[in-house]
Amino acid sequence: MRKKSFEEDPDEEFLELYGEYVSLKEIGISTALSVAGAFVLYFSAPYIAEILKTGSLVSALKITLGAVGASIGFLISIPFTRVKRKIVVE
Repeated sequence: MRKKSFEEDPDEEFLELYGEYVSLKEIGISTALSVAGAFVLYFSAPYIAEILKTGSLVSALKITLGAVGASIGFLISIPFTRVKRKIVVE
């Protein structure tokens, strides 16, 4: 199965980021995964603090686990996002 380049698929929309072209669909999925990971771990922090018996560190644990969740979501989304380059030969 051959991968489509962004010039072969005119129906798909692409966004230019720092000179690279990224599919809006792929960047949307990546963003959703990162946000979902951050929310899940952020809101589960009080329960984790209760298990660890560190009730006084709930606010710090929320911030830390939210960042960890966003990082995990980012790492999961890396294989789904393919960067397309447009090469111009002069």
